[in-house]
Amino acid sequence: TQGSGEDVNVTQVAVSVKPLVMAANELSGFAIYDGTTQLSTSNDPDNALSSTAATNSTSTFTFSSTLKLTKGTVKTLIVKANISRATSASDTVQVGVGSSGCVSASGASTGSSITASVSPSHGPLMTLADNGSLTIYASSATPIAGLIPASTSGLTVGVINISAKQ
Repeated sequence: TQGSGEDVNVTQVAVSVKPLVMAANELSGFAIYDGTTQLSTSNDPDNALSSTAATNSTSTFTFSSTLKLTKGTVKTLIVKANISRATSASDTVQVGVGSSGCVSASGASTGSSITASVSPSHGPLMTLADNGSLTIYASSATPIAGLIPASTSGLTVGVINISAKQ
């Protein structure tokens, strides 16, 4: 919204899904977040993902409620997806933004259509791994053994650490 004379209402965002070996539909459950809050969409963002290997696709998010951006601010949205078991080690994919047509927006006061200024980027090249390890162990912050008072709520009874490695 930098350079905008008013707040901006965003109704739709489309992201490019660029697999280099795998098929785009080997990613599913696409969701878009504003910080830790998942934004509700009125469509299936996975609907147009290609099943053909190495074919670029688009995942479109049509917001159930308008995403309002205050003029002069920058908003970072996070896109997440699930990875299919059908993928192979060393498959790669990029998820990013394309041209100015990837955002549908209008002025919050005037309702005038806005052509977004977009810096196209396919996003970072992400390489999938086929295995890893998960370590779970009691944290040093786990309470010591002892009696727990009855009728108590919110009491910490255990703390665990989880570590994932490739």
